[in-house]
Amino acid sequence: MIPDDRNKKALPVQVQEAPGLTRMIAAGAQCSEVGLAASFVPYLIYFMLTCKAHAHTATLHMFPKHHRLTAYRTIGRISEMVRAFIVSNLLVGLINAAATSVVFWWVGLSYFYFLGPISAFAGLIPNLGVFFAVLPPIAAGMGTLLHGGLFIVCGAVVGLHLVTMNLLYPKVIGQRLRLNPLPLLWHSCFGPGYGVRSV
Repeated sequence: MIPDDRNKKALPVQVQEAPGLTRMIAAGAQCSEVGLAASFVPYLIYFMLTCKAHAHTATLHMFPKHHRLTAYRTIGRISEMVRAFIVSNLLVGLINAAATSVVFWWVGLSYFYFLGPISAFAGLIPNLGVFFAVLPPIAAGMGTLLHGGLFIVCGAVVGLHLVTMNLLYPKVIGQRLRLNPLPLLWHSCFGPGYGVRSV
């Protein structure tokens, strides 16, 4: 009564959800939220720069009159030290990025010009910097590099991180901030809150 269809192959059926209005609205809302949040950054920077003098004056008025000259000089020195600290970190990151990019190019890693700076500047994070520095090149080289290449990448990143944090970082930042390299070395290895504060 019923024909035998065992020899016939079943046709695959793919079910796709039709693009609805709610999905489009949700995607547009997420993009608009990100764009709105990013649009506030220039205004915040502008108002922070324009109100710099007012904030400086208001900070000085918090001190008694006979201590305001000392407070003025101290605030000026703190501003110079913060500026020197940022520039020094940028310089150390650029040097490390150049060396890391050369190693990634020599190994044959794809997009080495992006992965080198990302790995180098991630390595400047205290405590966990070396782990964050190793993750991008390993993730990019999983399907393209052999195990030997991955070991070379890991060894190069860890070695450059040790050289940067133990030699280059205390040398450059210590000279610019006029600090002893020993607390800076402690700060780069164990994080903030120990050596630099004691200086």
